[in-house]
Amino acid sequence: MSGDNVCSSRGVTRRGFLTVAVSAIVAGVVAGVGAYYAGTLSAPVKEVVKEVTKTITSTTTLAPGAPVTTTITITPPPTTKTVTTTITATTPTTPTYKEIRIGVTDPSGFSYLVGSLLADIMRQVFPTYGISVYPIGAVVANTKEFLKGNLELAFSSASDLKLLYAREEWYKDTPKDVLAPVHTLYIVPTVTLVVTLKEYKEKYRLNTWKDLDGKKVGFMTTKHETHLWQKKALETLGVKFTHVEMDMDMFADALKKGDIVATLLPLNAYTPPPFGITLVTKLKDLIAIYPSDDEVKVLEKAGLAMGWFSTAKFKEYDVDVLGLDKAFGVVLATGFNTHPKFMSEDEVYRLLKETIARKDELVKMNAYYARFAEDPIGLQVTAISIAPEVPVHPGLAKLLKERGVWRGEWKIAS
Repeated sequence: MSGDNVCSSRGVTRRGFLTVAVSAIVAGVVAGVGAYYAGTLSAPVKEVVKEVTKTITSTTTLAPGAPVTTTITITPPPTTKTVTTTITATTPTTPTYKEIRIGVTDPSGFSYLVGSLLADIMRQVFPTYGISVYPIGAVVANTKEFLKGNLELAFSSASDLKLLYAREEWYKDTPKDVLAPVHTLYIVPTVTLVVTLKEYKEKYRLNTWKDLDGKKVGFMTTKHETHLWQKKALETLGVKFTHVEMDMDMFADALKKGDIVATLLPLNAYTPPPFGITLVTKLKDLIAIYPSDDEVKVLEKAGLAMGWFSTAKFKEYDVDVLGLDKAFGVVLATGFNTHPKFMSEDEVYRLLKETIARKDELVKMNAYYARFAEDPIGLQVTAISIAPEVPVHPGLAKLLKERGVWRGEWKIAS
């Protein structure tokens, strides 16, 4: 019994041993297969995924001469193909914002209308900018506000810039290191006749500019550049006169009543300003007063903002031009000037291109764009030539180079 028990105990032990051994082998196989697939799954996903079936055969010896074969088949679950898409997050760009303050004249001046249309174009070209229009006054008043930093784009003229850069006349006390406007965009050329009534021309013998000596005149207002150049011209000739300051719309009545004996009639791109319209509407007997040939020679040597121009358009407004085809007087090229610090090369270039592209549309909305519409590039060249010592905005320089009209002696602002 005791021997049977021993044998039985040994048998159980042997069977237990075999069971454990087989289990261990199976576990090892499973672990190996699992590791295999774990490694496979950890590798990058390939384009073609195959179902894998692995058959493992192991042999365990129970007793001498009694082999037992155990076969284990492991089939992994179907593998699902995974496609990974990489998305790079980008931070939205904040639109650029800046303020551009445009200086113009009061509503009675032509630049108020011209500048308002220009502002509309700028709002479309630069939709994120704050574009505002400020009625400052004439050219000199605008330029002085620009110098103070109160404007980014000022109503300006080439002849006035000439004085500014020379620190002459009304700019004598301007600091040398101040940011000054440069040639940027010219739109309206202005020419001016000195006119009187036929009655006064005969009564006071107003045949030349020297005949205005001792007379009362109304030469626009002291804020206007045309007034300043006409005044300087008469002073150059030694003429002493009295300028009567008044609202420009009053010139027609003042001339009619005899409060003044002469006034100025400018044409801005073929069209009189509002007060000029009043003059030619109320007074049908206006007649020109020209400088004599000798006076012209003196004025030409003085280098003032003066020159020859056609009288054809004045005749269309019923002004008696005494049969002459051309006249000598104040000639200005006006527009809107800035500095590269306030408007970059790209901004000015885009503004110029867009304004030129719309020239025909602009002249339909406002007659003051007429000369610009005829030859916008030629007008820029003419204006720069008036004051070639003044730097040219890089945006305008780029355009003029593209059009083949840039001159080597001109310099580009920085």
